[in-house]
Amino acid sequence: MKKFSKVKYFGAVAAALLAVAPIAAPVVSQVASPAVAQAAEADNYAAALDNTFNATANTNPGTTAAYLPSPNTAAKATDVAHEGTLLGDFVKGSISPALQEDDVQLKYSVVGYENLTAGQLLHQLNYGSATSYTISVSVVNAQTGATLATKTLTLTPSANSAVKVDGLTVKIGDSTASVNDPSATAASISIIDKNSQAIKFSASDFNADGLNLFANTIGADQKDERFLSVFKLGSGLKPVNDAATKWENPGVFYQVINVNNPAGTKFNTVNWYDVAAKNPNVVVAPATPAANGAVTSVKIYRPITVTTGDNDSQLAPVFDYTYADKSASQAEQIVTYTNGQTIALNADDAKTLTFYPATQGTTPDTIATELATVVKQIVARQNATVDAGGNKADSITIPAAQYNSSAVRAAIANLYKAGTYNIPLTVTNNSGYTSTVNVPVTIGNVANTPVAVSFTPYTEITKGSSFDKFAGVQFQQSAANTAIIPQSSVVVSGDVDTTTPGTYTLTYTVKNSQGNTATFTRTVVVKDGALTESNADGVVYINKADGAQIYSDQATTSATDKTLDNTTAWKFHSVVKDSAGKIVAYNLGGKQYVKASEVSTSPVKAQAGVFTVNYPANSKWSIAVYNSDLKVQKLIPAKSTWATFGTKTLKDGKSYYNLGGNQWVRTDYGFWNAK
Repeated sequence: MKKFSKVKYFGAVAAALLAVAPIAAPVVSQVASPAVAQAAEADNYAAALDNTFNATANTNPGTTAAYLPSPNTAAKATDVAHEGTLLGDFVKGSISPALQEDDVQLKYSVVGYENLTAGQLLHQLNYGSATSYTISVSVVNAQTGATLATKTLTLTPSANSAVKVDGLTVKIGDSTASVNDPSATAASISIIDKNSQAIKFSASDFNADGLNLFANTIGADQKDERFLSVFKLGSGLKPVNDAATKWENPGVFYQVINVNNPAGTKFNTVNWYDVAAKNPNVVVAPATPAANGAVTSVKIYRPITVTTGDNDSQLAPVFDYTYADKSASQAEQIVTYTNGQTIALNADDAKTLTFYPATQGTTPDTIATELATVVKQIVARQNATVDAGGNKADSITIPAAQYNSSAVRAAIANLYKAGTYNIPLTVTNNSGYTSTVNVPVTIGNVANTPVAVSFTPYTEITKGSSFDKFAGVQFQQSAANTAIIPQSSVVVSGDVDTTTPGTYTLTYTVKNSQGNTATFTRTVVVKDGALTESNADGVVYINKADGAQIYSDQATTSATDKTLDNTTAWKFHSVVKDSAGKIVAYNLGGKQYVKASEVSTSPVKAQAGVFTVNYPANSKWSIAVYNSDLKVQKLIPAKSTWATFGTKTLKDGKSYYNLGGNQWVRTDYGFWNAK
């Protein structure tokens, strides 16, 4: 699976580009020299630029027109006269005549963003974090494209919008009157628009039906993760009693507020998309911004926290993490995490769980040992409520098996691949409710030492299978130098007896061209279990991003030089099963085998793009990666981005994106953009 760095996708943008005319050069000795003429021409165009453009502009890029030429594309100067265009914001009032001739044109670029398309550039100006942008405007010869003069402009975008939603904390038995009071709700929300001006809400700004969500029962249309928060879906919980007058159950509920006419005059200076990006309790539609940033609906989810009481059985467990111990100058700081969240470690624990395996000889066992020390700072509790005396709920023992070497190996398939990996901790309370949080472990590379490009630290093979120490193994010079290290610079210690079941250790000592070394350890387990092959006919579909490898043996350990492209279909004539009866390979004919994990028996629709994790219940939660049998393989963090290679409906009837190989994520657990 290839993980992408932070990925943004963009809407449409416009660029105003000016057409320019030559100005005669002064006569020198009756015939002007080319150099003098060109210099004079450049001076005249430079003066024309100065007379046309202000050096700086404060603007709202969201009004930039979408029908003008793209950046770096030459056009007539008069095209920038359109009100609201990017360059139009800089025009002093009129365009110099020298720039209006047919012999010359203008083009512009935004320094540092030259490779963006028009749509991407508009998105950057609207939603980027830069406080200012440098615009380079050039006069070019319309025939040759030669640059005749340039001017640098500075664009300062207007302030972005923000919203503050004040939640409400009540106790069991309190009246629900305040939550259904439009005036009280209006007072709990404040908005700062793009001009840094405060906009006050009034009761008339809300849809009255959107306030009164606490009816006798929670309807099917209200059963989403955001509304029910930490509660299990379908549990039948009611936030209030049958008369809808008092709060009945503890926990966090949400008051869903529909904003009337969000595109109306009152809110025309509010960038709702920026508001939603900063506050997960705001949802706008359409999900993809239009060029002008207009929205059709806005929902604000106001949290209502119901506390006290001993109705603990209705709540899922929570985890308390000691972020900072009590000191002479500071009180003890404990942070509570709910299901699906990733713990933000303090500096000491983060350092403890940062490893450099290639130089330290780190193994799953050593990581598990350090993980156990950090988990001591985490206390799992029956639920989030407190008793009448204000005491926290009883603790739950976190099973040690969740942070042993097997758990580490399940979460970190390659100990030598740099990145942050989540070790899940799961507990179940005495009412049967389950919660999982993640403890991040960081794998790093020491500067200027060899890096594993392709390396499998743990491999299982079947007795009698062939095994090549260098198959699928490759190293590069360093994290900064991607040149491949030849096998002659790799020394392998240890051996594998494929005729005798057991566990074998191979040590790869790798030296780069700088003379720096790194050590990579590999465990190979030879299993005593014969593979069986039986006749069967059907079609398999390749669902591995870089294609499926063809092997010449049943155990799929002897790779050929052939691969099959992703999403292609192939007939198979027999299947290979292990001793447990599980299909591990398909024979496509003539001793040509593909791994079952790299194919599917149902079509996979090509879907090249980028998926961004955004769980509907909480934008900070991680989500699960499943195999085609819907077994959880790992968790991936919120806001991380991943390449997708296809879509498929799995046996639960839900749609999933393929992240490469037999790895799938729910399509409704994030946002997707085409590549």
